[in-house]
Amino acid sequence: MKASARSFWLNAISGAFVGLAEALVDTRVVMSAFLSLLTDSNVLISFIAPMREAGWWLPQFFVSGWVERTPRKADLYRATNLWRIFSWLALIACAFTLKGLPLLLAFAICMVPISIGAGIAGLPWTVITAKTIPPGRRGSLFAWRNGLASILGIAGGGVIAYILNGGLGLGFPQNYGAVFAVAAFMYVIGYALMGMVQDDPDVPPAPSNLRDQAKRALELVKTSHDYRWFLISRSLISLGYACAPFFAVYARRELNVSGGQLGSFVSVSLVAGLIGNWIFGKIGDSRGHKVIFLFAITCGIVMALDGAVLVATRFMPELQLYAAYALSGLLTSALAVSFGPLMMDVTPTENRSLYYGFTHTLLGISVIIGGFIGFLADAVGLTWLFMFSCVVFAGSLLAMAQVHRFPAKSIHVAATA
Repeated sequence: MKASARSFWLNAISGAFVGLAEALVDTRVVMSAFLSLLTDSNVLISFIAPMREAGWWLPQFFVSGWVERTPRKADLYRATNLWRIFSWLALIACAFTLKGLPLLLAFAICMVPISIGAGIAGLPWTVITAKTIPPGRRGSLFAWRNGLASILGIAGGGVIAYILNGGLGLGFPQNYGAVFAVAAFMYVIGYALMGMVQDDPDVPPAPSNLRDQAKRALELVKTSHDYRWFLISRSLISLGYACAPFFAVYARRELNVSGGQLGSFVSVSLVAGLIGNWIFGKIGDSRGHKVIFLFAITCGIVMALDGAVLVATRFMPELQLYAAYALSGLLTSALAVSFGPLMMDVTPTENRSLYYGFTHTLLGISVIIGGFIGFLADAVGLTWLFMFSCVVFAGSLLAMAQVHRFPAKSIHVAATA
């Protein structure tokens, strides 16, 4: 097998197992439901998804210089994943031994290294992927990663339903601890497979401090109209999507849905994403990824409207919840297939670590801001929270309308001027 094909399939299958693990501990369904049984605070619940996402985005600019100076990025990837696994093991132990407030505190403490570790490992992963996967195959890679993950995740939804419905004879919180344990095992397999990708050493650039790196990154923002509006649009998506955990919260608190039905929500989301993945990957490689990105925003608008109607009317609530999770699956899938390739296409090859890190850190700030949406839920209720998200998604669509094209050549020139 050629090295490029080997890297493609190791990356894709790794993504499948990591995606299965992410489905098992889905922040917008499983984790939100878990926290809703530990606290009545909408603010605390609203921060779980931003905590995980901000942990991925925020650290990357600050470690970009370190990553740039490391010849083999895979070494950083493997080392960081070790502490992520140890943190999951600690959380599992806490779920089997603690209850109430001590468990809530332990959960918050364990989530910090898990989330930050994802961000630190994510930057070398992105660089390795850009190095080993040709531009014409990147859309297909993300489609395969997400598609295979969705197939496994459908089974994962069954695992969630089985365990949370008492299939192992475990009550709360041990039943969630068992779900976390299965997820941790899937993470180990996924990390190990990605660690086998051949990573040829890079020539380290000249040393630079954080201020110099910020100047170089800001130059790209100043000189590229399209890149600037693209960042604004993507940041607004993160803010709008902060409403998603409240579908599970509403279902548990107001509709008293069972843990098994929560698992079915995960499955519906994954099936929708699976269907979308194959379509989005082919369209992205043939017609460009911007159209897929626009579709993701449209799904967000409809999903938020669905949430507002659900809470305001309670008309056929189960059907509206399934529709919301289907739209969420399509949004996540379209975003996963389009955003990564767009970033890889528009950033200069010689400064990938810097520009990926800078972009991801800016998005991390928007994710943290989204975490405060819980205050809005407490102040005005879920109907207006969903309407707010709808307006934010619409703003993202308007921002993306300002992006005319992604001219890689002109951006490369601007970045090195």
